[in-house]
Amino acid sequence: MDCVAGENCLRGLPTDVGAPTFMRIDFEQKAVIGPKRASPVLFMESSGGQLLLQGHELGFGWTIALDQDSGQMSATLVDRGGAYVLFGACTTQ
Repeated sequence: MDCVAGENCLRGLPTDVGAPTFMRIDFEQKAVIGPKRASPVLFMESSGGQLLLQGHELGFGWTIALDQDSGQMSATLVDRGGAYVLFGACTTQ
């Protein structure tokens, strides 16, 4: 979802907003890795079956909330003008 303050959010696929379809989380290197770039994880916390990861990339702050049992995740990318909200699932590799 692509949301701008004061406007309706737009729905679409990750590729519609330039996000990769797949990303890899490298816990040892503390990085989220996509096909074009890697973004360092600056904060990581595990609590109540949820893993929170945070960092910043290309002028956006981002957060990934990952359910440690099901692999379901939500991610946000925000800047002063709006936010992107992504939903997905993680698998083990």
